[in-house]
Amino acid sequence: MYKNELLLSYVKIEEYIDFLTEEYDFLLRYALINDSIAEIEETGFLGNRVNVIYNPGEKSTNDLFNYLDRLKNAKMIYEELMSKGINNNDILKTELFNLANILIYNKKYTNVYSLLDMASKYRNYNANRLLAKMLIHGLYDTKKSIGEALNYLKQAADNDDLEATLDLINLYDYDNDYLESHEAIYYTKRAIKLGSNFARERLYLPFDYKSRYDRLNERIDNGDIQAIYDMVLYLEETESDELEKYLNLGLEKKEARCFLYKAKKYYQEKNKDLALEYAKKASNLGSKAANKFIGDLLVTTNFYQFENNIGHEPIPSHVKQFECYLMADMKDEEVYLNIALAYYYGYPTMQSYQTAYNFFLELENKGNVLANYYLGLMYLHGDGIEIDLNKGISYLNKAANLGELKAILKLIDIYSNGYLEIKAKPELLNNYIEMSKI
Repeated sequence: MYKNELLLSYVKIEEYIDFLTEEYDFLLRYALINDSIAEIEETGFLGNRVNVIYNPGEKSTNDLFNYLDRLKNAKMIYEELMSKGINNNDILKTELFNLANILIYNKKYTNVYSLLDMASKYRNYNANRLLAKMLIHGLYDTKKSIGEALNYLKQAADNDDLEATLDLINLYDYDNDYLESHEAIYYTKRAIKLGSNFARERLYLPFDYKSRYDRLNERIDNGDIQAIYDMVLYLEETESDELEKYLNLGLEKKEARCFLYKAKKYYQEKNKDLALEYAKKASNLGSKAANKFIGDLLVTTNFYQFENNIGHEPIPSHVKQFECYLMADMKDEEVYLNIALAYYYGYPTMQSYQTAYNFFLELENKGNVLANYYLGLMYLHGDGIEIDLNKGISYLNKAANLGELKAILKLIDIYSNGYLEIKAKPELLNNYIEMSKI
């Protein structure tokens, strides 16, 4: 990966430029960065204009100049961006999309929607499709809106984006309450012109399906209890007044997911006792997801906050939370990772490197970034397995190139200090140093 790609891929907007304008105008941001640097260097403090958006309060001079270092780092990033033609819309729309995905990875959702919306205006249709997904499912703190989702998909499809066109067809097939049949036929024909064999076959099938509401009611009438929860989700999605009616039906029929749904609603209302009561009912009815929820309700701090917990006797509530996680849904990657880390660190359970290794290996096969980092450490240190420096460095490199800061810092330490006589090419070390600064 080239230096400029590293810079473009790993800049984190909320850490470096959250105080700048709402507009995603890179030249304007760059000008403000330069103004701020000049102001601090000339006066030794932040003036009123910048102080409104970054207020150090009673912080020391060292804090102020740490902030200045951040500004200079941001300036370096923008110089790199502009040297690669950032004013070119093709580059800009890609970077906006990449930055949004970095924020999603770091679970900082504040600017995700606006970044993607701007990218869509520059005709990045990957952004259109991701926005539609967010709006359909309410992802990343986005309010559900099927109408807005359709607008983004239609915008891309009308500009011959095949994936968006197919998304519209699939959305119709999922529930034709959202899309009229004549629209579905229109976009199917567009997809055929764009070379889709799926659309060609789809055109010969009927476009007069029943709506999802009717289909779900048919399933419920036929005794399918699971369809009740599906109906609850559908009614929540469409903001229907019938939601409570079907939720109560689910509770009456002892549908486990309806009890967990009710528990989470009580938790949102800050009624922890009722949340726990309904979660336990869901667990007794076989909901593994409820077990994780119960575990989280039982603690004020989580067992997997290992930096605070290592070296201490296990807190009883942490032991109980860990036991709940062991009974939870192992398809939940967060659950799986935290169990792996518990065995790795030996808190709040007995340490078992072999168990941790097996968990990390399975997570790595699923693309988990942290699993690569911990596998790298295990091979470097010989934690329960034979030392293999090549494998250790390989896993760390993979984690670093996926943006994991712990792996980046570990590699800098290894390559700088000749750890176990491992040496790196200077340009590789410099790349990781640049990434760590960002």
